[in-house]
Amino acid sequence: MSEQGEIEALKQELDYYIKTRSPRAVAKRLNLIEVKLPLAEYCKILVERAQKAPQFFTEKITLLPYITDYVFKNYCLYEGEELIDKFRGKVQIKKTYLSGTLYLTNYRIWTFEKLVSPGTFHPYGILGLIDFLIQSGIDSVHRTFVKSAVKSLHNDLTPDKVLEWGYSLPFFKTINIKRTKKYISYSLSTEVKGKKKIIEITVTPALKIARYSIFSQIEKYLLDNQ
Repeated sequence: MSEQGEIEALKQELDYYIKTRSPRAVAKRLNLIEVKLPLAEYCKILVERAQKAPQFFTEKITLLPYITDYVFKNYCLYEGEELIDKFRGKVQIKKTYLSGTLYLTNYRIWTFEKLVSPGTFHPYGILGLIDFLIQSGIDSVHRTFVKSAVKSLHNDLTPDKVLEWGYSLPFFKTINIKRTKKYISYSLSTEVKGKKKIIEITVTPALKIARYSIFSQIEKYLLDNQ
């Protein structure tokens, strides 16, 4: 099959799977090693679909690490934002957490990992009421990042210029910064269903040897963006 034929076949398959809400089929098709397309073209097709259904991709799709890396670096960074570090660890908000690869920038922590909670029966299970509210809080924080970035940086940052997917935990206007040997935590004020909520975020790197460096960087950007 020619490259153009491969492109059209991939587009049609993805559109069909997204329309029928088949996350496993989408993930399987996106992660095929034998796809004979340049990575840039391949990710362009992915991003075009993710822009139309960001929530579906954020909540349902798991990608190979090198694809996530390429998409984040080329489509998800705001003006003035730089990738500082990438590490394995956990971000926890009460009993709900995001565990896996975390991207640290000068504006936020970003991840494409899936939300996990004690009440989750499988990766796409139904969350309990409390966990649902927590999840809503994270989604609200994600939306807050765009507004905060626009207000604080005075840039023309809009969702249609930057791919909005994954989970963003911003460093803007945070309070209650606390640092220990094991973790660093801070709080964000945001809205959940029209009500103001204070959300405490705790970041724990998996490797003990990396904690001092990562904590120092996070603390710096938390203070810089207050």
